[in-house]
Amino acid sequence: MQEPLRRKDREKDEDFALDVLQRCSFATLAMTQQDGTPYCIPISPALVGRSLYFHCAHHGMKTDALRARPEVCVSAACDVTPVPEELTTEYASAVAFGCASEVIDDAEKVAALRAICERYAASNLEAFPDAIERSLARTAIWRVDIENITGKGKRVPSAAISDENAGTSILLINDMAGYGKVALSVMIPVLSAMKLNVYNLPTALVSNTLDYGRFDILDTTSYMEHTLQIWDELDFAFDAVATGFLVSEEQSLLVSGYCRACKAKGIPVFVDPIMGDEGVLYNGMTETSVAHMRNMCGVADIIMPNMTEAEYLTGLHVGKRSLSLEEVHELAQALHKLGSKAVVITSVVLDTPLDEGDRRDRDHLTYVSEGTDASTDSILLPYDEIPVRLPGTGDIFSSVLIGRYLGGHSLSYSVQAAMDSVVEMLKVGKDSEDRYRGVPIEQYLDRLR
Repeated sequence: MQEPLRRKDREKDEDFALDVLQRCSFATLAMTQQDGTPYCIPISPALVGRSLYFHCAHHGMKTDALRARPEVCVSAACDVTPVPEELTTEYASAVAFGCASEVIDDAEKVAALRAICERYAASNLEAFPDAIERSLARTAIWRVDIENITGKGKRVPSAAISDENAGTSILLINDMAGYGKVALSVMIPVLSAMKLNVYNLPTALVSNTLDYGRFDILDTTSYMEHTLQIWDELDFAFDAVATGFLVSEEQSLLVSGYCRACKAKGIPVFVDPIMGDEGVLYNGMTETSVAHMRNMCGVADIIMPNMTEAEYLTGLHVGKRSLSLEEVHELAQALHKLGSKAVVITSVVLDTPLDEGDRRDRDHLTYVSEGTDASTDSILLPYDEIPVRLPGTGDIFSSVLIGRYLGGHSLSYSVQAAMDSVVEMLKVGKDSEDRYRGVPIEQYLDRLR
């Protein structure tokens, strides 16, 4: 019998627990052998609805135990990061109870193996048919139908993490709004709270967020050019560079040249290719603008386009508001070919859920891909859509991602932390009387992940 969780402050809902099973690198299957002794073993599962599939050989201790006593417990964890300065560890975990049964039907076996390959080898699905032909007969598939599942999690607010970014300097190249929390007015406080030494080079001075409909923009390209010359003479240098909104083609050439020189010195470059959203380019953006942003992607270590921007950068599926998973893989590989080592595509909307009958909102996700060729694995991070627009949430996302990544965390962990932070900010800002101002970020820094 499963007892209630003792630490109610860390208890998470069922969706959280299912998400852990979906994202974990592996899970642990616990069972009881015929003689009553316990036995557990790691597995590589794929979650389809409320069923967990895994593969194994037809014979062995695991299958003997499952056939004798099919009642099992599956545990998994992800986002595990020690925080020694707080004498604790961040984590997300799940424990599921259910009954295991061997899959006999070949069609279900093939579907389960495809789900497993999509989870762990998504970039090499072209090899799937040959692998099925060779190995289906000698591969056993088991399904655990989840009867009961709980989740737990712990996060340490970024303000409590005192030293992971201490001494790291970053140059932010983005616009500065006089009224409203977007771009530099968001990124500076967030990254400062994460203990980075933050410097900035504004690409434009903007009167207010563009959502108000009336605004003025001052192009600072001439100032930027002179500033970079002075900084070069003074031997100013930074440990990382992050770019965002670029006003003109001339400015794009200037910034891409500077970033190219930084990259040649081994300085990581993060590019948020701000150009459009919801299937269209922003006002003032042209095909020439897109071409110059492609050059920026070529000098980046990590790029963070949304789905619309990814479409325009690659010239693939332009204007489509939803894509198949195969089309998203295609976008990512085309983006890698522009020169970026890692690709994070945000606001991905799938035209069909990842798996038939899967839990809600699996058609919205962030796509993470590291590497520069088709052999790289992708990671799919689903999220629950919150139907509200707040300026600056994209800047919060990129800031937390960058801060966590520079602090030594994995890219997938950094992306998930950024996603969690955006959710927190949407929750606190959705009832604001004037949402065009964005989130008053300084009041909520302790809620960032």
